[in-house]
Amino acid sequence: MVILVYFCDGVILTHTTPRQQTVNAQCYCSFLEHNLQTALRKKRQHFLQNTPIILQDSAQPHAAQAVADLFDR
Repeated sequence: MVILVYFCDGVILTHTTPRQQTVNAQCYCSFLEHNLQTALRKKRQHFLQNTPIILQDSAQPHAAQAVADLFDR
């Protein structure tokens, strides 16, 4: 599975999960904390005026309570 993160000026991050790995809430939280957070820090100057918006569908890993708790922090 490939996770693609983009901004109005192009792709910020492409992340590929191992072939046999199941993308569950734990895997998705790990991606958010370790990969997405780092990529957004590199683009920090773009977010001085506009807070980033994270748009995701209602897939189970995205809708998990652990992900909601992570965003609340």
